[in-house]
Amino acid sequence: MPRDNGYSEAEGIDKLLLSALRYWEVKRDLIDERREARGW
Repeated sequence: MPRDNGYSEAEGIDKLLLSALRYWEVKRDLIDERREARGW
């Protein structure tokens, strides 16, 4: 019988994935800003 503690494994994975995507979006923005500052 599955445990029902209000937090499924899929929800945890979804939150982790969203967090990782936000992190890489910020990193990409920083890289783009640095490239623009150097005139690339």
